[in-house]
Amino acid sequence: MTTLRNIELHCPCCGNGFASQVWVSTNTFGRSSTDLHRRAVGFQSLHYDLHTCMACGFTGYEKDFSEECVPDKKLIKRIRQNITPQLAEDEIFPGKKYELAACIAEWQGLPAVAVGDLYLRAAWCCEDEDRREEEYYYRRQAIDYFVRALQQQEIPHEGIAVYTYLVGELYRRTGDSANAKLWLNRVADAVSDNGEKKWLSELARQQLDQPREFF
Repeated sequence: MTTLRNIELHCPCCGNGFASQVWVSTNTFGRSSTDLHRRAVGFQSLHYDLHTCMACGFTGYEKDFSEECVPDKKLIKRIRQNITPQLAEDEIFPGKKYELAACIAEWQGLPAVAVGDLYLRAAWCCEDEDRREEEYYYRRQAIDYFVRALQQQEIPHEGIAVYTYLVGELYRRTGDSANAKLWLNRVADAVSDNGEKKWLSELARQQLDQPREFF
């Protein structure tokens, strides 16, 4: 089971102090889906990885609230202009936290693959909570950033097959069968010189011929 503990955080963006929760221990005994989402039994630790300051909207991992993290003035301005107004209008559910973190990551100049990973986690959270509209939106965002990362050659060689597969599987899960087929068919070539990733070729073929939602 996933266990939680209460923590106190200090926002580096606006100085607000607030309480949050973080997971202490977790497990991977839940069902794993074919978009590489490994679940826990009980509370999903993924939902407690990020923390949002409800005074300004700054969002990050626990380490991002340490004294060593000092956002620059340009980032603070963007947060106040673009995120702070959302706090009064939108529900800040777990998936939304990952969306906010993705925006901040992009403003900080992080690689596209890092931004895409945050959107994929947002989609996973929404799937857990049966928030279908948001889930599909975040999956499409993840696709855009993963494709950009692949085109810009920012992904290490050993990760190309994984992200090629993910793009195909995410297209499949958003109902775009043509692009799903295009990208899933590329996985074998991406795996060709990496025997450790052979399972991805087999998984891609399965998702083309007899797709499954879970392993």
